[in-house]
Amino acid sequence: MTKTEKIAAFREKYLPVWVILPLISIFVLNCLIYWGSGVLTADRYHFDFTMSLDRAVPLIPQFICISFLGSELYSGCTERKRWILSVCGN
Repeated sequence: MTKTEKIAAFREKYLPVWVILPLISIFVLNCLIYWGSGVLTADRYHFDFTMSLDRAVPLIPQFICISFLGSELYSGCTERKRWILSVCGN
């Protein structure tokens, strides 16, 4: 097997031809929504829903890990739980 054939086989295994159009269309739709919403709401008032608790909790890694860990424990996702525990420490 030549190098080109190996690359083609790898690409076909992980990115079949039928997947390319949906991926591109999803990306384009996401960009339209992201930038289009900014254009549509440019002249409107944006409310700030920040509470005093939001201002009191600093964004330090320990609080972020606790937040992620709490959400993952709630959802029951064991693989992500292991990853978060490995990142945050024991």
